[in-house]
Amino acid sequence: MHKVNSLIGPSVDAASLANACETYRLPLDLLSQLLTVRKRFEGGGNRRRLYQAFDTLLTGEASENPTDVSSSSEQVHGHVSLRQLAFKNWKVFASTAVSFPDFDPSEPVVLIGGKNGYGKTSLLEGILYCLFGKSALSERSRLLGEANVAGARGSAYRQFIQNAFHRPGKDRGETSASVRTEWNTPDGILVVERRWYFDDVGDMHEDDETLTLFTGADYHIMPVPDGAEAVEFYQSEIERRLMTVGSAFFVLFDAEQTSAFSEKNLDEQVRAVTEGAFGLWQLRATVDNLRSYSRDRARRQDRQGNEQSKVVSRLLELRQDENRLDQEKARVSGLLDKARAERDDGFSQLVNLQGDGTFASMHELLEQRQALSLEQARMQHEYTGLAASTLPIALAGDKLKASLLSALAADDHREDGTSTSFQNQAVLERLLQKMEELGGKSPDARPQIEQAWHALAGSHTEVSAALNHPFLTPSMRVAVRERLQRHRDDFAIFADVSAKLSGLVAQARETEEAIQQSSRRDEEIAQTKLKLTALHQKVEELERELDTYSDRSVAIEAEISCYRAMLDGDDQDGGDATVNRRPVDYALGLADKIELVSNELLPGCFERVSAIVTDIYAALAHKGSIARIEISSDGKVLLFDRGGKDVRSLDRSAGERQIFAMALIAAIGNLSTVSLPSIIDTPLGRLDSDHRERLLLYFSSRNVQTILLSQPEEINGRYLDLIRKRIGGYFLLDHHEVSNGVGSSVATSGYFNEVAA
Repeated sequence: MHKVNSLIGPSVDAASLANACETYRLPLDLLSQLLTVRKRFEGGGNRRRLYQAFDTLLTGEASENPTDVSSSSEQVHGHVSLRQLAFKNWKVFASTAVSFPDFDPSEPVVLIGGKNGYGKTSLLEGILYCLFGKSALSERSRLLGEANVAGARGSAYRQFIQNAFHRPGKDRGETSASVRTEWNTPDGILVVERRWYFDDVGDMHEDDETLTLFTGADYHIMPVPDGAEAVEFYQSEIERRLMTVGSAFFVLFDAEQTSAFSEKNLDEQVRAVTEGAFGLWQLRATVDNLRSYSRDRARRQDRQGNEQSKVVSRLLELRQDENRLDQEKARVSGLLDKARAERDDGFSQLVNLQGDGTFASMHELLEQRQALSLEQARMQHEYTGLAASTLPIALAGDKLKASLLSALAADDHREDGTSTSFQNQAVLERLLQKMEELGGKSPDARPQIEQAWHALAGSHTEVSAALNHPFLTPSMRVAVRERLQRHRDDFAIFADVSAKLSGLVAQARETEEAIQQSSRRDEEIAQTKLKLTALHQKVEELERELDTYSDRSVAIEAEISCYRAMLDGDDQDGGDATVNRRPVDYALGLADKIELVSNELLPGCFERVSAIVTDIYAALAHKGSIARIEISSDGKVLLFDRGGKDVRSLDRSAGERQIFAMALIAAIGNLSTVSLPSIIDTPLGRLDSDHRERLLLYFSSRNVQTILLSQPEEINGRYLDLIRKRIGGYFLLDHHEVSNGVGSSVATSGYFNEVAA
């Protein structure tokens, strides 16, 4: 691995870096020297020393074999865990230390509880600034998109450290603060200690800071190679054995800051995180430094009347214009992508509304409603008639109907004039005698005739003189009897009519609902068409704006090429460019090459990030709406559902945005060559209960040390029960007031009182 990798970060593929440098004719050794110089003078409030170093380097006066401040060993592989923290006069800590339990994969979690203001964030910041000093401040500013200048200048860093000086210690006349971190690494124990020194009034000057590394169980000071600058060498060892400053913010992070980070555009998040984790931000910072150097030196030459400086100045102006155009193009391109996605969704919605075969036309629905209304009125009339005639008979019951039929039969019999003759015995005797005289019957037939006669007489023994229903004529009795005898058929007819009427009522209701739904659909179609018209106009406007920017970019690039050719021609006229090169235009050329190399490396970095972040997001998000996350070669984030549709344009909740940011951060942590611990301040933030559970389960299930800094009501109750079996240690930050609202915190064993699950 070339030493450039140790300067920008080991996550970058060494072969890809070497190939890119070869493609753009950028010597790796020269790139290494530029990075070394930039890191050496990084964050200085005055760039004079950096520009002087560039003068020496770019005029060919630098050593052909510059001192390599990085370790000659390869990046280590294996587990890293935090053994101990010690603070002296750092923020709320006057003097306290925390000794962590040995890392156990079955119990990787350490809980540190603390109320707001008791030192959770101070603890996290102490680790960051102990490891990276002023680089931590500039990297935080870059990652969160804050004013880069404020984060990079030494004055901002000095102000931060002066504010971090424990006030009671300052009042007591103490003159130093320190943070000491002790780590288990694959190379053994590594102790990093950074001290800051202050004058009598509490001010810190640029050189009032020391960084010391100790190794082994006996804590021997790590020796510095001959010719190497101690701080540079120690910093390179921290990055080799532990982490780079770019990856530190994805290992040690504040979830509240993650919330702020999550508000950034997804593409901006991905670029910021990827450039930080892979160290490419250092290449871009070097590009900015070289162009600023060229601008500064060109102004000096311009004041001396140098014509070439005017060319350089114009080139720098064009580069600034080009960068502004690139930013505007990226902004407009993002708006255009969103507008196109919204337009496509609108077209899909319109097709669904217009092409749904379950809807009849409004005219057909109105005709259907009229026909149903007429048929329902007719059926209602029939139903009413049946209800008045048939229904009462059907409901009277069989026993009552049988009694009525019997009474009607008796009335028929009473009106029969011969009914009393069969009861006269004398009449019977005269009948029999007459039959014998006529010879019609023998005496043997007499018993049968008498039996039949008496039977006829017996059927009328109970008949009285009065009729049961005298108001009925014989024909009416016949009609009533026939009606009663067929009542079962009438009841079936009534039931059939009732069912048909119910069906008509249901059809009418469905038709009315369809009419209302069709009316609403027509309104939606009209609104969707209006929305589509507006979106189409917006897309056309953005496309024209993007074309305008692209045309301007082409024009600027052509002008840049013209001015570059002028400078290249001057170099050729001047002879050997390696000897006679002018640092101003040479720096511009190098800046262009480094920028091209950085752009060449980014797609491969994006590809590695997208594969990991998909798996982690699936574990953290409780919704299954996103099945795959892709990052294109130009850094655009695409969110696909299970059907393969890009759903990025859909609005996501604040919790979902934070989950994406945390998934991205966790993914970057997985790219390191060592298994680094995660130290998370206020991990649950503004997440809902489902996301909280998933986040806790994810971070507690990994085979790395995980230190969670929690508020009292955050990891407690059921959330504490959820990960209890994975917790290997508990600590509590306790705070004591000293005077006038100023206090001091210490770390003790234990945790908050548990609340009900």
